[in-house]
Amino acid sequence: MLKNGISRRALLVGSAVLSAALIGPGTAGAQAAYPSRPVRFVIGFPAGGASDTVARHLGAELSKSLGQQFVVESKPGASGNIATQSLIGAPADGHTIYLAQIVLATNPFTMDVGYDPQKDLTMVTQITSIPVVMLTHPRSGLKTVQDVVAAAKAKNGELKFGGVYGTSSHLAPELLARDQNFKFKLVPYRGGALAVQALMSGEVDVVFDLMSATLKGLLDSGTLHGVAMMQDTPVKGFEKIPTASSAGVTPAGFFRSWMGICVKAGTPQPIVDKLHAATLAALDKPDLRKKLEDLGNEVETSASPAEFQKYYLEEITRFGDLIKVIGYKPQ
Repeated sequence: MLKNGISRRALLVGSAVLSAALIGPGTAGAQAAYPSRPVRFVIGFPAGGASDTVARHLGAELSKSLGQQFVVESKPGASGNIATQSLIGAPADGHTIYLAQIVLATNPFTMDVGYDPQKDLTMVTQITSIPVVMLTHPRSGLKTVQDVVAAAKAKNGELKFGGVYGTSSHLAPELLARDQNFKFKLVPYRGGALAVQALMSGEVDVVFDLMSATLKGLLDSGTLHGVAMMQDTPVKGFEKIPTASSAGVTPAGFFRSWMGICVKAGTPQPIVDKLHAATLAALDKPDLRKKLEDLGNEVETSASPAEFQKYYLEEITRFGDLIKVIGYKPQ
């Protein structure tokens, strides 16, 4: 993966692939004309969250460069698996693409997903690496990591954490709890935005969420309090929020997420390559990069679809091991 930007070599390779997809001898008919109609850009979580914001920004650029509208379609529920099923059920022609996220690596261990994660999906490219932030209500009195840990211990595992099963909002607090030796009660929601709403209304005490435009506004306005970024480096634009490492959390308690693009397995390789090249070109544009970075994202891409496929399979192994250690049982 290429952090904080796209290397000149990767961009040149992507441009060459795009040219080959357009005029190369192996490209003909519908593949050469791709996309020939609007593209469904499916996301697995509600509008207003990180998924929706990133997909809309990227989709707008792809619409310009590829000449067809990329229409963001939200299908929340089942930790993103409803949306994944929508992709699996569509033709393998690139006219339905999916905003791949960490749930693709965790869902197979938390539910019956109804597909083979190693055979039914084709990765196109990673697009971002995403910080995870611990949030509390400003009036809760939970200002620091130490405050949260102390409250969780005092309540004997009854401190309420809002989250979505199998996602970063669930696994990040699990890692922190193991690192800091406390227990908590997970209150499940269908999406991160719903968990944040529950935090604002007082239904839960703590939420771990991905940075997003909505969350940035809530933090800037003081509606929510950012306790810590669950990593060891500050996030550009959010330097006032402490890092987890500065609060005494070890690397075992850190957590970062990611986003990318994938399509249904069986999609013709020239279409996959064309999507890859177009996405890299879009992410090299300063305006789009700034929009993503303003949300707390770091642009991080894959030099090839094969590289992202390899990374995805490694993530399946990593999170499968984590979920087994946690002892999580499918709900």
